[in-house]
Amino acid sequence: MRLRFMLALLAFIAHSCCLAITRVSSTKVIASSPAIDAQPCFSGDGSKLVFVSGRDGKNEIWMVDLSSGDLKKLVHCESVGEFAAKPSLARDVDLLSFVSNRSGNIDVWLLELTTCKLYQLTDSPGIDWMPAISPDGKRVAFVSDRDGVDAIWILELGDEKKFFKLRNNAWDPAWSPDGKRLAFVSGDDEGRGIYVMDISERTEKLILQGGSSPYWSPDGEWLCAVRRKGKAYELVIVSADGSVCKTLALPFDEPSSPCWSPKGDLIACDALVGGNREIILIQLERLLPYAKITSPKNGERVEGVINVRVTFKVPHGNVKRISLEYGLGLKPSDWTRLDVKAPVGVSELNDEPIASLDTSQISGAFTLRLRVYDEEDDVGEDRVTVFSERVYGVQYVEHTVPEEMITSDSVQVIVKLRNIGKLTWQPSGRYAVTLSYRWRDAEGNVVLRGGHFNIPKVVNESEEVQVVATVVAPADAGSYTLEWDLCHGGAIWFSEEGCQSLTIPVRVVRRYAAQIIWHNTPRDMVPSQIYTIRVRLRNTGAMPWNAKDTKEKVYLSYHWLDHQGAKLDEQPIMNLIEEQVKAGDTVEVIARVRSPSIVGEYKLVWDMFVQGQGNMQHWFSDMGSKFEAYPVSVKAPYSVVYLWHNTPTTMLPGQIYLVNLRLKNEGALAWESKGIRGVCVVYRWVDESGKSVFAPTIETPMPYDVMPGETVEVAAKIQAPPVAGNYTLHWDLLKGGNVLFSHMGSPTLKVDVMVQRQVCAAEFQVLSHPTTMVAGHEYEVEITIVNRGAMTWLAGGERPVTISYCWLDENGNELKDVVQLRTPLPKDVKFGELVKVKARVCAPRLTGKWTLRWDLYMEGIGWFGKVGSPTLNVPVTVTAEYDYEVASHDIPSELVSGQAYTVRIRLCNKSAFTWRATGDEVTQLGCKWLDEKGFVVESSIVANMPKDIQPNEIVEFEVTLRSPKKAGTYTLKLDMVYMRKIWFEEKGAQPLSLQVRVR
Repeated sequence: MRLRFMLALLAFIAHSCCLAITRVSSTKVIASSPAIDAQPCFSGDGSKLVFVSGRDGKNEIWMVDLSSGDLKKLVHCESVGEFAAKPSLARDVDLLSFVSNRSGNIDVWLLELTTCKLYQLTDSPGIDWMPAISPDGKRVAFVSDRDGVDAIWILELGDEKKFFKLRNNAWDPAWSPDGKRLAFVSGDDEGRGIYVMDISERTEKLILQGGSSPYWSPDGEWLCAVRRKGKAYELVIVSADGSVCKTLALPFDEPSSPCWSPKGDLIACDALVGGNREIILIQLERLLPYAKITSPKNGERVEGVINVRVTFKVPHGNVKRISLEYGLGLKPSDWTRLDVKAPVGVSELNDEPIASLDTSQISGAFTLRLRVYDEEDDVGEDRVTVFSERVYGVQYVEHTVPEEMITSDSVQVIVKLRNIGKLTWQPSGRYAVTLSYRWRDAEGNVVLRGGHFNIPKVVNESEEVQVVATVVAPADAGSYTLEWDLCHGGAIWFSEEGCQSLTIPVRVVRRYAAQIIWHNTPRDMVPSQIYTIRVRLRNTGAMPWNAKDTKEKVYLSYHWLDHQGAKLDEQPIMNLIEEQVKAGDTVEVIARVRSPSIVGEYKLVWDMFVQGQGNMQHWFSDMGSKFEAYPVSVKAPYSVVYLWHNTPTTMLPGQIYLVNLRLKNEGALAWESKGIRGVCVVYRWVDESGKSVFAPTIETPMPYDVMPGETVEVAAKIQAPPVAGNYTLHWDLLKGGNVLFSHMGSPTLKVDVMVQRQVCAAEFQVLSHPTTMVAGHEYEVEITIVNRGAMTWLAGGERPVTISYCWLDENGNELKDVVQLRTPLPKDVKFGELVKVKARVCAPRLTGKWTLRWDLYMEGIGWFGKVGSPTLNVPVTVTAEYDYEVASHDIPSELVSGQAYTVRIRLCNKSAFTWRATGDEVTQLGCKWLDEKGFVVESSIVANMPKDIQPNEIVEFEVTLRSPKKAGTYTLKLDMVYMRKIWFEEKGAQPLSLQVRVR
């Protein structure tokens, strides 16, 4: 791909024209330089050539004026190794696409020729090259390997750039003049050729084997290209269906990058001239059939039936068909075909009659037109104008009517007439001949009639006269036909007597008019905000905007229309056009627009006005300019539409449900899923009295960022109120943790929900409850319970309701081997009643941090919590009654038998009581020596408390230990002793146990 790109810098796209071109008339070198000049491309009017040249040390894009030879650099390359190549000009707009590495990668760029602004069109990691801009400048075809293979891609230009792949393994794209077809090169080195694709149908056909650099003819019927012939290259023209191909002989080697002029009479290419690559301009010669009307002669006067005699000859082959027609006037717009009696299949005819014409119904001038077609449909043509002798006859010799007029303006013109009839024209009196006019629109309808203008003198047959007339242009701009006619005696129009009227095409333009070419108005706006919008305008009026010699100033502004088409009573912002804009020129304006203050659907209509003396404003729309209405949705910054949900309409108290919601972002801003502006789904409950119910709310964040206009599916959690009843659930969205969408004008989604009473449901409240318990001890707690279920709780009988509990670990698993006490209710409890209970609980023997879950139990139903009733969960820390932790010690692991050792031991009181230093409940440090079989060989108290030690307080002992008298391996256990007889180990505590070797 990269090698092909570098080689192709000197081989580019071509155009095509017509097969009547059979040979090269002349050639000349354009803008010669010692450097390489290549890749020419004609401007839309054919007056200039754009090409690539290295004359300044880098491959840059230049433009040459073909009439003056003046050179201008269009694209500059500043850095080392930078280049610009592959220029492609749009036919209808001043846009140039090209390829460059100025961004660090090889990409496609766009240059606005009127403003010299550059835009980077592609930025893929791959190579993007061979750009071809469409004739209307709205699309760019280019080659890219961004997907790993060379392919032609199409880029649609507009508010948002859109890319799509057209075809793999294809190069050298070239647009047809109507933009409906694309020519390109495809295939391997041996089988490569030019294909033509119908873009809408995606059908393609090979039209030239071995061809490259295709370019379309101005009429879209042909292409010109370069074809490889052996080791050489030749310039050819080929029909769009591939049926015919001709070679153009050139006096240069290796032609490349041909392009055809818009008129079809020139081809530009680059070729080797004296070893250097130069731009060549090729003049083409057309060899057409010869056609001549030999009788009647031009200007001859005729009467009755005439015979038409002709001479013709074709340069090659035979005549395919002959056409003979006549039309009224000097320049007919309508033609009538005559029956031709002439042989076909011959190559020439010499002064022979081929048709006859009865001129008795024709008055004045008429024109005969002969057309002779050869086998390739090339045509030769001849015309003669003759005059039919009648009473009424007129020939319009010349006039001074302008090609363009301003709406409603008056223009004085001169029309020169010749009397070719038998009637003498009188300048006054009852039978005077007057000159008048009428305007016809593009459909031929008469839209305006003018007055009558007198002939200044008597005009006899064959005499001429000049008439001065004042023409008033129509009030609406457009393309019109100004039709002149003579009237005899105010009643008889010459055109009704067979005379041809004088028809003149006139373009009527407004004094001030504009066309909106492009703008980037956003479709969604926020109320009362000011937006900066780029607007590209064309001055389609007759007057320049903001010329230096005028005090009139031209502004760009706008109107807002509501959904019924009525203008809003809001003052628009006036945007002065800072520069002078000549008639026909384009300008880009940075305009400021204030959005409507109320949310809704609107249409933005761009408009302009000229401000003259006295600050009077004359709107272009009032002067006939038409501006398109652009739809805009003015939306709240944050707004939501609830498209669908499956919220249950019945729920159980306190239960959590998963609800699916489909939401659409109807606001002007995105919903962010994270961060300080994160948006989440929330809700609130309202009871029957209209009061909000205080209940915990579960927030559900957006699964991802949601752009304006997009939809999202959210699975939201919701918890029902704890008390049964009828409620209204309000779904809402929350931004940034503190701003509800409903507070910004977006309505909530309301759902009526009945929270049903459960058969078994309880509401607990703690009056007194310890949060620390001693393992195995029993405690009494005070709890109030409200019956929220439909069933009355019986305190006695066969199926009484009791209060009990279970112990849970941190994972919610129930502890085993615990004492489960059940406390009966003091009385029967009906729905809504409250009862106070002193319940008994036994702490588990296993110490740790647990959850004590209180619940009601009934035979036949079981635990109320199992059927959805709320429970009471209390975190409790269970400590051992007898326990301690060893903080540190320095007891050696090897001792000498029978010897005394002084050691230090630090212990932490983890018991449920205070270690007393004196009295009956004294706590002391004891010592046990165990032999290898586990039998106790010695046991003694080794230390007393230096003071009373509170729970979690640390105490340090200095202890004298005497080792056993017999050598061996022993287990030394140091343990706390309560009341001189209860060793803590016997109550479940873990003593300090050490392996000691006695020598």
